[in-house]
Amino acid sequence: MRHFQKLGILLVIIGFALTSLPGFAFNLNKLLGGKLPGMPGVQSNQGTPGIGSGQSSPRASNNADDSKEVSSGILDFMCGGLTNPKEFMHDASEETLKSLASLVAKDFGMSIEDTQNILNTEYGNDGGPGWAHGLAFYEPSFIGEELKLLFNSFMKNSLKRIEIAGKIRYAIALDDDDPLQKLEDLSDEDHMDARFAYALILAHFNNFHKSQALGERLLKESYELDSQGGTYVWGRRMYRGEGVPKDVNFAANVISGATQIEEEDNVWEENSNLWNVIAVDPAFEHHQRYQNMARDAARWKDKVHRDMARKSGSAGLHILLKMEKLNFSAQEKLSGAFGFADEYAQKAEKYKSLLDQADPNQQSVEKLVSVSGELHQYVIEQIGQTNTELDPAGKKLAREARLDITRMAHLSQAYIMQIAVSGVRGMADISRLSTITKTLSNSVNNACGLYNAFDGYMKRKEIELPDDKIAISKKESEI
Repeated sequence: MRHFQKLGILLVIIGFALTSLPGFAFNLNKLLGGKLPGMPGVQSNQGTPGIGSGQSSPRASNNADDSKEVSSGILDFMCGGLTNPKEFMHDASEETLKSLASLVAKDFGMSIEDTQNILNTEYGNDGGPGWAHGLAFYEPSFIGEELKLLFNSFMKNSLKRIEIAGKIRYAIALDDDDPLQKLEDLSDEDHMDARFAYALILAHFNNFHKSQALGERLLKESYELDSQGGTYVWGRRMYRGEGVPKDVNFAANVISGATQIEEEDNVWEENSNLWNVIAVDPAFEHHQRYQNMARDAARWKDKVHRDMARKSGSAGLHILLKMEKLNFSAQEKLSGAFGFADEYAQKAEKYKSLLDQADPNQQSVEKLVSVSGELHQYVIEQIGQTNTELDPAGKKLAREARLDITRMAHLSQAYIMQIAVSGVRGMADISRLSTITKTLSNSVNNACGLYNAFDGYMKRKEIELPDDKIAISKKESEI
């Protein structure tokens, strides 16, 4: 459903005659500034899917398979900067990619190199507004398939972030000129989601550029075009007064409308959850109508807060220890494959003793990570300077190490995204989770460091090893 803004005043007048038809209430609400009296009544006494209603959101994952196969080939994308062949403009020339990257760099007021460095090193940090801390939170809100894939690549392919951001920016069509004649490959939903995606990127790195006005404009446009994610941010900010004057009634109109669109499959569950919270807030002028939803809203808020406490506490520390154990296992196998196992074992004595602790705490994990860094660098240097020829046993160990690296990289990314979702959903100070997030990001970097050293050796020696696959259960991939 596209927005009515281009049709002008005439459509506003016609809209009054159409409000009795399904799907028109929300857009008319927007045209009149979100100030229609009362609230849409379609679900007023029913609650909405997603909170205690016994229903699952249409967008919620419902994968019955308990495990998934993960190929070691993902390391070429995560660590080697390989472009996904299904990605929008995957075949763009170096000249085109540099041109797109330069536009992003201009928005950041930096060189291409400095901008890429910021996008890499500051990703996931808690510098921007709270609603933009966890980009992974918003991925399910995207409708356009091309933009959803691009946004996912932006989060995971750190070496190509500025180029991917450039593609997203280009997909907005900030001007009508299309010298590359690629925009015709995108749907209206992709153009809409591109606005929201680039607004999120600018907000996430808010402390490193001066293009806040551009970000605000794109965010507003995405909301006006009925982006589920853009609507969530617009309503949440009004509800909480995040960078804008607080207006609970306006927020209620915005968010309630997002849950009552014609394309029900496109309703994002986070809008349903937020609406249930706002609907029973005493500050909302019509909250008495929705008191039957109060128990569900309270239950959901309690669940979110408990989830945050668990991930920032013992559960979070245990997954950090788990990643370090995978790191140790991969390094030990690589040392055996490349002929420095004895030296590694001697240097790793302290590291191994820290790994064997049964109940990690914040201090012990920080000490473990510190010791790990020195040992990790030693392994990379040894692989980088070795001329050892891998025998069949060495190749077998190397492939097993690559599977540990694959598991570490995949799980670290999965955990980072879950923590990001918890932080934004909980509307909390994400600094409570930032230590764990940063350490998991370091695990990704460690995995990539080991893989790139391993891959560099294979290329020098012109050795080709087939990709291997591992099964990762749903239980293992969740915190």
